[in-house]
Amino acid sequence: MELILTSINTAVVTLIDTTVVAPIDTTVVAQTNSQSLLESFGAYLEANPNMIVILSFWEALWTLLGVWFAARNNQKVWFFAMGVLQIFGLVEIIYLATQTSFFKNFNLND
Repeated sequence: MELILTSINTAVVTLIDTTVVAPIDTTVVAQTNSQSLLESFGAYLEANPNMIVILSFWEALWTLLGVWFAARNNQKVWFFAMGVLQIFGLVEIIYLATQTSFFKNFNLND
């Protein structure tokens, strides 16, 4: 048994000593990480199709609220931005928080 472990240890040390380490290209690593993240998110959505419906309702809610307030306040740039940029309601939430009193008057206890 000891002979086998010694042989394995010698082989690993030899392999490490003879391996040439190349510099890591960080752009390739970043692309691989983002690609694997998107693939895992896609696999998650395939496994949970109800999540697509939930995300769609989330996006629609914030888009409709934001576009409604922008149209009422005649803010054409915000209206266009919210109509074109669909990123999980982030633009709409930023608009509602900064340009309207929607969150100031929002009370869940009523």
